[in-house]
Amino acid sequence: GLNDEGQCNVPSPNSGFIAVAAGVTHSLGLRNDGSISAWGRNNYGQCDVPSPNTGFIAVAVGEHHSLGLRNDGSIAAWGWNIEGQCDVPSPNNGFIAVAAGWSHSLGLRDNGSISAWGNNDYGQSHSPWAIPAFIAVAGGMGHSLGLRNDGSIAAWGLNDKGQCDVPSPNSGFIAVAAGGKYSLGLRNDGSIVAWGWNNAGQCNVPSPNSGFIAVAAGIYHSLGLREE
Repeated sequence: GLNDEGQCNVPSPNSGFIAVAAGVTHSLGLRNDGSISAWGRNNYGQCDVPSPNTGFIAVAVGEHHSLGLRNDGSIAAWGWNIEGQCDVPSPNNGFIAVAAGWSHSLGLRDNGSISAWGNNDYGQSHSPWAIPAFIAVAGGMGHSLGLRNDGSIAAWGLNDKGQCDVPSPNSGFIAVAAGGKYSLGLRNDGSIVAWGWNNAGQCNVPSPNSGFIAVAAGIYHSLGLREE
């Protein structure tokens, strides 16, 4: 893909990675020793992993900022912070998952609630009620998604392309992903539901729409992992 800032130049050794995340022009890789490797554009310090670079269990990337979840339940945030997207709210503990939008951030707490911070021009950093509890979060360009433990999806923020209009029936979902101005939901039957802006075919799930076990969303493209 595009490599004008070195975002495709994986640092050596290219081994021991257990998770990855991609921003606009930088990349993060989580290694099995709990450290994070970062490469690509670093004009805002988005590749300067804070010390100590240990104990991380998850990573997320926004436009020009980065997030790392530590095994003690705290979140480290670094890079571009003009919108407060790196100002993790207090108390910085009890987090079990992280997600990054364009210029906002989301953290899922162990009590099922969501904390959101950063740009809130469209309400994307509003923290919805945790009843029923949330089990996953995702951030798009100007909107956010939360998956509840009853299999329904909550969507909030910018909705100019219908990216927050979860299609009916809003049930049976097991994973979510938020793209530029569109959203994806993976159902427990292995099918993917897509809604929102479809200017580049990013909502056209290929046939057969079955057997999927994971989804991911870019700005204008989508990915689905099948079990086969």
